[in-house]
Amino acid sequence: MSQWLGRWGELKSLARTNPFVVVVMGQERKMSYVLVAERLGMEKGRAEGQAELLLLQIERRFGPVAKAVTQRVRRAQAKDLEAWSLNFVDATTLDDVFRD
Repeated sequence: MSQWLGRWGELKSLARTNPFVVVVMGQERKMSYVLVAERLGMEKGRAEGQAELLLLQIERRFGPVAKAVTQRVRRAQAKDLEAWSLNFVDATTLDDVFRD
């Protein structure tokens, strides 16, 4: 399995040209097959969920969320969403959430 994970970048790039590339993963003595396209979809779904949760938290703490903030959060990459979510914990202003 570690050999597949080590090649994830290569598999991800192959998925753009061949959505039928298959990753084999062991799981409790059972083998399951996950299409790279499915894995990309799962990652996208996680990021969308993280964005929506962050928007709910921002609204709860700071009030109505401006359209520009909503768009920024929904278009963000996973690494930015993670950083902003951690910033949120200590934020006293909306600017604190988005600080570097």
